[in-house]
Amino acid sequence: MGSKWRSYEEARLFVFDLKLRKQEKWYAYVRGEIQGLKELPFDIPKSPNRVYKGSGWISWANWIRGENKTSSNCKKAYSKKKRKKKADYLPFIDARKYIRSLGFKSIAEWQNFAKGPLPGNVPTQPHRSYGNDGWISYVDWLGYSYGAGKRPHVKKRDFLEAREFVRKLGLRNYNEWIKYCRGEITLLPKLPLDIPKTPTFSYKNDGWVDYPDWLGYETLKELRLSYVDAKKFVHQLKLKSYTQWRKYIRGEYENLPPMPKNLPKAPQVAYKKKGWVNWGDWLGTGSVSFRYRRWRPFEESREFVRTLGLKSEIEWRSYCNGDLVGYAPKPDDIPTSPRRSYKNEFKSVADWLGTGRIANQKRKMRSFEEAREFVRTLKLKNSKEWYSYCKGELDGYPHKPDDIPVNIYGAYKKHFKGMNNWLGKK
Repeated sequence: MGSKWRSYEEARLFVFDLKLRKQEKWYAYVRGEIQGLKELPFDIPKSPNRVYKGSGWISWANWIRGENKTSSNCKKAYSKKKRKKKADYLPFIDARKYIRSLGFKSIAEWQNFAKGPLPGNVPTQPHRSYGNDGWISYVDWLGYSYGAGKRPHVKKRDFLEAREFVRKLGLRNYNEWIKYCRGEITLLPKLPLDIPKTPTFSYKNDGWVDYPDWLGYETLKELRLSYVDAKKFVHQLKLKSYTQWRKYIRGEYENLPPMPKNLPKAPQVAYKKKGWVNWGDWLGTGSVSFRYRRWRPFEESREFVRTLGLKSEIEWRSYCNGDLVGYAPKPDDIPTSPRRSYKNEFKSVADWLGTGRIANQKRKMRSFEEAREFVRTLKLKNSKEWYSYCKGELDGYPHKPDDIPVNIYGAYKKHFKGMNNWLGKK
């Protein structure tokens, strides 16, 4: 601890006179949020637990209130309090009678009261202590009267009887049930007090299935089209891919009929083990998922591709997409992505197309000095002429050697000092 701070005991006496009582109050005080108190002296730290660690620090209780309890003692005291036996508490009836005599009007009032010292024989969490010994609810525990719209605790009606009553209401969905519980559907009788508004919890282990069963209406699942009928409708849409299917169910195709409510948005889930094959079968395209396709052997595919006379990967992509005029469609048993399909045999696009071209990253380049010496003999004036030369657009110049890169900065990053130096310009 630096010499600029007061000793722990002197600092603690100053803090004790502030009568802050709680750690939160201390932080509010050091932030200047509590008016009417002395300013914090410069030689008393804002983080005493760090400054006085090993030099007198005991606990926040000792720092603020002068108590000599360590945090471990507090934990022991808390654990003893926590382990208090149920037999030490008053019987439920007597405890409730005492609490009711205090005249609480809300649960919030009880919670504030429970934070302070209670009689030793009254629990702070009665719902746990009396859970199986008479406990009903906090409203019953406190004994206050119900306000408008509040439902007193009564014994719930048997599930089958409650469901029979609810089904006669003719509600068609969960939203109508909520409106009915709020009293917004005035033409129907009020919800009886012995039928809960949240049957999912009240009847969780007493017969509850779901809201369609509770209200007695047919679900879309029950009304759903069969796989054959659904597929017949989808084929008429003439969608070509899963991406187009997603756009359709979002309503992005104004020229197509709207999606029927009994047609599922996720058919692969709805019709699993009920006819589902794949997206090609669902959309009517006949395409098969990549992982289920069977390709020609690598050598046969490469031999076919080389007969096409394609010169680059861009041309290969255009061919696969059917964008090259004069070419027949790509056979289905030749993959669009040979790298992925033939990952153990595939070497490069040049090998696949038969062009013999070597990828830039695999080429062996001239040394920087040799490449620069050659380029300087060209007497190019600027970077524009350099890139035109690389593209073969300058008449009267020799073809650029393959072992001299176009991207000189990327190839000679450690040696490249600028275009003027590369071209031999001052």
